[in-house]
Amino acid sequence: YTNRDLKAEFHNGRLTGLKQARALRKVGDCERQVEGTNITWSCTVEFTALKAAYDGSARGENLAGINRSLDVEANFLHPRGVIQVQFFRSTLPILKSWRVLPLDMSLSFSREPDLNAQRRKSLEDEMKRHIGEAVTGVLYGPFQQDLNGTVSDAMVLRASFWR
Repeated sequence: YTNRDLKAEFHNGRLTGLKQARALRKVGDCERQVEGTNITWSCTVEFTALKAAYDGSARGENLAGINRSLDVEANFLHPRGVIQVQFFRSTLPILKSWRVLPLDMSLSFSREPDLNAQRRKSLEDEMKRHIGEAVTGVLYGPFQQDLNGTVSDAMVLRASFWR
């Protein structure tokens, strides 16, 4: 019995499915809340094509300790978020809040790792944790900034269209 450490390194992460048209799809009905002259719309949205992929290599799968290529792709299972847009009287709307719901994913590898069930589960759990943190960072960072700009831009375009 040996308890070898698996050493895996993943790099060149790619996140796809956020820049295409209709990257977000509304799920169910939106809720409207009125507070005085302000209106807040709250909608659940789904990222229909969100995927993450990494190039990688692993060493320690067997006693030989050979470093072998091992790429991974994360397919997200119904990744969702909740967006709230607030409309003030006589001003452009703003993004009031953006919340990403917990991400669930399945992993597929470029080859079957030579690991027993326990070591495979440990690898997948670590991969899911790291990929989840990286994707959440993008969704709360650059993507949220894009959402904020899009909310105002969409309303400006809509207003100029009706003039």
